[in-house]
Amino acid sequence: KLAISRLGSRSAPPTAPSDLARPRLLPRALLYRAMFPRIAGVFGAWAGQAFEAQAFLPSADFLEGLREFDALIGADGLVPWADLRGPVGDRHERSGPDVPAQWSADLEYLGIFGQASAMATGQGTFLYDRTGRRNRMTYLASVSYFTPNHTYSQDTLTITRPDGTASSNQTTDSGENGVCMPGFVNNGTPYEDPFSWMRQADPVGSKDVQGVKCTIYKQSKQTPRLRFEIAVCVDTDGLPREYNQSGGFGAFSMTNVMRLSNFKLADPGDDAFKVTDGCSKYYPRPPCPDSRVGPIDVYRVFGPPEPQELDDRNTGDVLGDLAFICTQGASDEYTKKVITHWKVNVSYAFGQYSLCNFNGKRNFCTGPDAQRQTVGRRSGQGQGRGQAGGQCTENPDVGSQYSFPSEAKCPPGISPGADTGCAWGGAVPLRTVPASCIMKDHGLLEACKREIGHAPFTQSAAIWAAAFASDDPLKGGCPDASPGVPIVV
Repeated sequence: KLAISRLGSRSAPPTAPSDLARPRLLPRALLYRAMFPRIAGVFGAWAGQAFEAQAFLPSADFLEGLREFDALIGADGLVPWADLRGPVGDRHERSGPDVPAQWSADLEYLGIFGQASAMATGQGTFLYDRTGRRNRMTYLASVSYFTPNHTYSQDTLTITRPDGTASSNQTTDSGENGVCMPGFVNNGTPYEDPFSWMRQADPVGSKDVQGVKCTIYKQSKQTPRLRFEIAVCVDTDGLPREYNQSGGFGAFSMTNVMRLSNFKLADPGDDAFKVTDGCSKYYPRPPCPDSRVGPIDVYRVFGPPEPQELDDRNTGDVLGDLAFICTQGASDEYTKKVITHWKVNVSYAFGQYSLCNFNGKRNFCTGPDAQRQTVGRRSGQGQGRGQAGGQCTENPDVGSQYSFPSEAKCPPGISPGADTGCAWGGAVPLRTVPASCIMKDHGLLEACKREIGHAPFTQSAAIWAAAFASDDPLKGGCPDASPGVPIVV
């Protein structure tokens, strides 16, 4: 296997700044191992969006794609992109360049995911330190899929722990409102330099980027279900003027375009790589100061082989689920599944939202122990007007999305609350209907297109409500559907 020293300096990695507790390790968690660790440490926006999709979507097709990808790059999942073309080490014929070891640059960023989720020309900075095995991308972008020109900020920091493994964390907003989300390489994988793959990449052409001529180096891989391409345009000084990623699974597509300029060839310095307040002081965020307990209605898309249950899964209220579906969820993989309406009793002392998923064998939620002791809440896709990601606000504009860690589930007959030490229970599935009936037969996806940029999505919400209200198609209702697996309450 590739030695970690090959990706950067051969000196010992520096001691990482105050770091987050490492999340639980997941045995053979294909979601992390097969695809995302190669890029998530640097361009976490792409990996984050892909993980978000999987957090809501049925998982069978996606997981099968990851298995194909896993087989393509090696059974242990630790072969980086630089080594997809053949054996590791000197047996490679090197053709690509190295970028300078330490620099900072201005960044223009465009990220597109799904049918509507575009971040328009974000502005920020990119910091790179191959010697210290660390990098950082920070940008402020205008996002218009809920309201026109909504400002969205994101910081993605990747550093190296003393043991040589990577720590990658994302922070949205800043200061006391900063919301930290552990990245997708915090599972014991080595630090992966974002430009190391170029050493075995071939030049495929040239172009002008912001008036500077550069040479394009590219690699791409594809399986029957997953596709990915990465390209960088390097000028005559070895500086990366443009870095592009594109790919997807099924009908989903993702694109990142990053243009870099005004390079400063120097060590950015330790201060430039300090962990944000959101991650160092406020993670995980404390529960909301709300002692109420009561029922909420949530919805969840399911499909075999994942278990039909709320344990360790993400859900949304009507507007919260639409926040995902209308911006990211229009695909055949999605519409072939079923949607279940649940009523569940919860403590309103909501904690920070966790990303939860199905790893092929069981559900799991990410985050430290304290985060998994509460029902998590955030605004739809973390957008909207709510402070601190909508954790303690009603979120009437974009809805709310919830996470249900199994550690916070009440035993049978026990009510949630501070005195009982549990946060949710008594989940009851009210109706399960075919997703295709809502999405296509009753025109939800078309209504979504009309309402993009004009939240709340009231027309779409009306279609959604009518679909569950009856089974009469003349009233907008949908028939009952079998989930294909037993429902677990």
